[in-house]
Amino acid sequence: MLCIFGLFFLIFPPYILVFGVVIKTAYFFIFIPSMIGFRQFVKRLHKNRIMKNVVVSMVVGVFYLVLVSACGFFSDLSAVYQMVLGFIIFFAASFYARLHQNTYGERFILNIFWNLNTAGFIHAVILMLTFLSPEFKDFLYSFISVSDKSMKYLFGDSAGFRFQGIVASGFSFLSTTHALLLVAGVWAYYMEERKRGIFSTLFFISRQLILVVSLILIGRTGFVVLLIFFIMLFLWRGWRKISGLKATGKSVRLLIPSVLLILVGLMSIDLDKYVRNAKFAFEAYFNYLEYGTFSSKSTDQLLQNEYFLPPEFFQKLYGTSNFGRGEDYIFSDVGYVLFIHGAGIIGMIIAFCFYFVGFYYAFRYRKKLGFFSTFMMGFFVMLCILNFKDYYFLDYSGFCQIYFLLVCSLAFYVSSSRPPSAVDQTRRILNESTC
Repeated sequence: MLCIFGLFFLIFPPYILVFGVVIKTAYFFIFIPSMIGFRQFVKRLHKNRIMKNVVVSMVVGVFYLVLVSACGFFSDLSAVYQMVLGFIIFFAASFYARLHQNTYGERFILNIFWNLNTAGFIHAVILMLTFLSPEFKDFLYSFISVSDKSMKYLFGDSAGFRFQGIVASGFSFLSTTHALLLVAGVWAYYMEERKRGIFSTLFFISRQLILVVSLILIGRTGFVVLLIFFIMLFLWRGWRKISGLKATGKSVRLLIPSVLLILVGLMSIDLDKYVRNAKFAFEAYFNYLEYGTFSSKSTDQLLQNEYFLPPEFFQKLYGTSNFGRGEDYIFSDVGYVLFIHGAGIIGMIIAFCFYFVGFYYAFRYRKKLGFFSTFMMGFFVMLCILNFKDYYFLDYSGFCQIYFLLVCSLAFYVSSSRPPSAVDQTRRILNESTC
């Protein structure tokens, strides 16, 4: 329970309102574990090459961003600030990954995936309750603080279209996080070696369906994430020829109850009551049925107004020191647009390098880790695609915590399963001879 509790508040740290004072729970569930994780990292620095390479790439990235910001007289430090948050999240994630390893032993990676899925399921239930019960929504947000923009969607003119559970701000980032937690459950199901009974399978499917419904209530980005990961799964397992009897049997055991549950759900729900939410979530599909084109208001706004780069080639390459979130605001949410304005193409590659480290090691150990490696590589592909829509870099947005948790888990697994080096063997022999 401690592991699930920790992961839940690592990924969904709420702002709690107490007598008019906002308390950020990240201080308790991220900052304090981060200090412990940093201490553990320093003690085992020589044993973990993967984590060391992630930290080195982040250090290089933050120094480059500081240099770029200095050229603009530090008028916009938003990217540097996010990088500092990245260090804090990284060491907090390493603490929780180590906690899982100490708790579950060799099966800790599988249990991390299950616990991630459980954390997502719990938050999805809370989110659905705010949708189904106005009384519960009023009660929850009497002590949960949210941003002004979120308040508009919860209680203002746009109420009823977007929901966000206990986090201060949701939207596409929260939708991405819920989708990742759903995929984590599916991945865990396929990594699990034991066979699951019919009731266990039905409960598993119900959890995933609730997460799917939560994507409809949060935003559409999560469905893009699901598409990316299941294409990755199809390509990866197709390449590995997973169409064997064992995989097929597992798929059938999952597919048949899924179809039955969906049919029962559709027959028992008054769909007319939720047409508005469905049309918002699947706006592009309904527009295709009505007008013959896949489009939505947000997509049209994005394509028409938010794709623009600095005018000069030198600025495209090295940036203008303006990341668009300081005094000179850039009216675009596109990650590539903001980063190229700020640090240029070169700076963007350097700053995002730590994400590539995870991709590199996941690919390197792909034969050994299977589904885990597929998830890590899918995360990198997802990040590359979603930055065409929003600013996916570093923040308490959920997806960052998931990435660092998994890259630390990868590092711990590799270091624990790797045979001792010649230096370690020599040290052991010298210690034994001294004794």
